Amino acid sequence: MITLSLLNEFACVRHGFFTREGGVSAGLYDSLNCGPGSADDPAHVAENRARAMAMLDHPATALLTLHQSHTADVVVVRDPWPADARPVADAMVTDRPGLVLGIL
Repeated sequence: MITLSLLNEFACVRHGFFTREGGVSAGLYDSLNCGPGSADDPAHVAENRARAMAMLDHPATALLTLHQSHTADVVVVRDPWPADARPVADAMVTDRPGLVLGIL
């Protein structure tokens, strides 16, 4: 996981940029693929998401991702949603502690 020293100065902000390393996906998705919308094995995606969240000291269920469409649509995240009910938008924002917003 890569972090930025400038953002590390803010105690209330946790962040990380993940590389392809450390995942269980194979073949075309040989990486830490966290995208539930991919054709990767769903069990691999779930494990990869759990591994990424473990690096941030959060449960796998804290990670929220959306079906990204390049639009001007922004989702204000107040509560988590199930992986199969991801909203379609281009960005997310939240002021809720404990929610992890993932951009894939």
